[in-house]
Amino acid sequence: MKIFTFKLFMLCAIISLSTQAQNSNEAISPEDGEQCGFIASENRLREKNPYRLSNEQFENWIAPKIEQIKNERSSTPTERAIITIPVVVHVIHNGDDYGVDENITDSQVQSQLTVMTEDFRRMAGTPGFNDNPAGADLEIEFVLAQQTPDGCPTNGINRVDMGQESWSTADIDDIVKPTTIWDPTQYMNMWSITFTRTDLLGYAQFPSESGLEGLDGFTDDSDTDGVVCRYNSFGSEDYNDGSFNLSAPYNKGRTMTHEVGHFLGLRHIWGDGDCTVDDYVDDTPLAASSNSGCPVIDTCPGEVDSEVVYDMVENYMDYTNDECMNVFTEGQKDRVLAVLENSPRRKGLVTSNKTEAPAPVDNDPSITLVDINVPACGSEVLATVELTNYGTTTLNSLVITSVISDGTTSDYNWTGNIAAGASETITLPAITVTSIDFTYSISINSPNGTTDARTCNNDVSESLQMTTVYASTTAITLDLKTDLEGAETTWEFLNSNNEVIKQGGGNYFGNLNITETFEVSSDECYTFVIYDTGGDGICCSNGEGYYTLSTDDGTVIYSGGDFTSEDRINISTKTLAVTDKEFAAGISLYPNPTRDILNIKLSNSSELPTKYQIYNMLGQVVKQKQISATTDLSVSTSELQSGLYFIKLTNAVNAVSLRFIKE
Repeated sequence: MKIFTFKLFMLCAIISLSTQAQNSNEAISPEDGEQCGFIASENRLREKNPYRLSNEQFENWIAPKIEQIKNERSSTPTERAIITIPVVVHVIHNGDDYGVDENITDSQVQSQLTVMTEDFRRMAGTPGFNDNPAGADLEIEFVLAQQTPDGCPTNGINRVDMGQESWSTADIDDIVKPTTIWDPTQYMNMWSITFTRTDLLGYAQFPSESGLEGLDGFTDDSDTDGVVCRYNSFGSEDYNDGSFNLSAPYNKGRTMTHEVGHFLGLRHIWGDGDCTVDDYVDDTPLAASSNSGCPVIDTCPGEVDSEVVYDMVENYMDYTNDECMNVFTEGQKDRVLAVLENSPRRKGLVTSNKTEAPAPVDNDPSITLVDINVPACGSEVLATVELTNYGTTTLNSLVITSVISDGTTSDYNWTGNIAAGASETITLPAITVTSIDFTYSISINSPNGTTDARTCNNDVSESLQMTTVYASTTAITLDLKTDLEGAETTWEFLNSNNEVIKQGGGNYFGNLNITETFEVSSDECYTFVIYDTGGDGICCSNGEGYYTLSTDDGTVIYSGGDFTSEDRINISTKTLAVTDKEFAAGISLYPNPTRDILNIKLSNSSELPTKYQIYNMLGQVVKQKQISATTDLSVSTSELQSGLYFIKLTNAVNAVSLRFIKE
């Protein structure tokens, strides 16, 4: 590494450690406590693919290509053509409304791309500009894609409700990415998400070498390629239009600038080692480890005689606060350009045409799902959709068809006036659902009474589940045990008019047991909601808290505790339908209590439930299985701990939960 001395002028102050970063001189485990998960991501990829190059092998492959770039830039020092990289941002959420929590707004997404372009272009008049003598304009810009992989118009933002509040990095790589990724040779895929680890800001997949695909045992890693960021560090406060909720000090968009640096072949400035480990870039001084806050520091004293050579803490590839980062160097530029010219999927981004809008057509409406309202204790479902007119002619009419997986179909003849390029939100007529679990599919056709020129954006669907339990009772009793942070817990019991009948909490301290009883009427629908301001529920991160709701004879109808900020259950005291009664009456369990085997007895063995799920007292699913034969009615309970459980049995239209005890 070539070492040079420079004076570092900074407005940042040295601040104390944050929860996201450790002491700048303390080694950080690549698996835990590191705000960038790049190293752990590489470790996972190498475990799956024995042919993925080690650090040394990759550097041996890329080094001559970097030298070639250096020679080209030295012999022809003029500006190169700007590289424009098409980006798709997958906004992974849990059904929240647009702009709420992890379902971030379009403007927040755009602010992130604006910051990345400013940073990679060293753009004058923006936070990305610097006057550092080693500072470089990487001549790379980032633009939201205008085409989907199948050629339909898009704004480059792919919103996906995956029905889960937070994700581990392993599940992101195994489930989220393969499910949502767009062709990584044509798009840089970015994911905004909620991590299970609260100390993790983001991570990226490092580029790979070509020519290995045909080797025996080679595992393709293209379905995980991209960059991931926690949603409240995605975007910049500098462009907040009031719709952002970002978390300082990582609120200026530099998490993604850092991770895209990894995606394009850059390593941490300390080389993920100590003063003897290189980041393979000549003009970044040696560093012993990462830096946090905004320090003026030399972590490798004496590297050049006795001269002080400060760490380049303002480099985007350190761990400093967002407001302190604003430098990519000329050496880092050489490295990135070499990757873009030679790494198999990266070079595809340079020539991709996905930043170009598809050819114009007369009639091209698109439909996206905004919300589906599954009412408490009801059977009529309301869907809200957004129609966008990507055609060149005004959209005045079309047919919207709703289909429930039980066979129910409804056509809605919409009329209106949506200009070219405009959108309109529409609530569809209610459709009756007769299933516990169902899929709701919506499609559009016959725009302006003619043929749709593009059909790749005509369909949406979502799998749903009714969230109501039934109880014949005159009173419901709440038994609540808080965790060790009882002051974070509040709850409400509401009727069908959304009126609060009783509420509590906010003044619980320590680990308490609380009992409350609510008198209820027959043929009514109630909702119990429990909140935790800490966002970690009442089990299991800080004590084994739980809650149960029971009937007047002591029968537990619901239990929970393992949630994040909120848990909600609808309770109907309405008379069960005849089919529900017959379904419940025809099922019993034996032996109960049980030790090793729990048998499900049916009065009519020809009418098998379709599946069972076993819940513990915290509402957690501990076991589940599809039922396809009578042999599946003998359930092994040997692996369960002693205690009270519920087994939920479901068929196409009914569900029943029965208690059993494991001795």
